[in-house]
Amino acid sequence: MAEEASSGRRASRSAALRREWISPHEAIACAIPATSNLDHLVENMGALRGPLPDREMRRRVRRMESTTGFDRIGEMPWYPCESYPGPIARAQAQVRARS
Repeated sequence: MAEEASSGRRASRSAALRREWISPHEAIACAIPATSNLDHLVENMGALRGPLPDREMRRRVRRMESTTGFDRIGEMPWYPCESYPGPIARAQAQVRARS
């Protein structure tokens, strides 16, 4: 059980780190994913606190941007195998219609 709790904390921190990493990118308008879970919302909002990426992290971001296919990431499915009816589905349809 302690291992599961530790794993959950790692996963939670990992998700927060990913949000902190992409949030400052100039192409990102909103890095907070949709959720209906209050705990997830609190976690997502926590990613907005803390220092911005340092020089080393910016170097890593530039390297990631040079990865083959990174420029097409916006064409990939948002949530493969998932369905989110309502406002999210309508927003996704609007984005696809503009593309």
